[in-house]
Amino acid sequence: YTLRQAEGATKRRIIRLLEKDFNYQDFVKILSLVREYGGIDYAKWRAEIFGQKALSHLAGFKNSPYKQSLVDMVDFAVNRDR
Repeated sequence: YTLRQAEGATKRRIIRLLEKDFNYQDFVKILSLVREYGGIDYAKWRAEIFGQKALSHLAGFKNSPYKQSLVDMVDFAVNRDR
């Protein structure tokens, strides 16, 4: 997402950082750019969409411990902090 939003020198910078064996400082730079371009918010939004889709597919099944486990996994994946 961030690469699609970024342009020119910023996009090339991200690609250069990703293509090399990057270190923690490079990771922090990339993460900063992902946040700046809305990549984290976009990922959360997409996770919510997929989570709702998964729950709608599960709605047709009768309640059971197995179904509840799947519902809990969706909730964990969508609402986790990290």
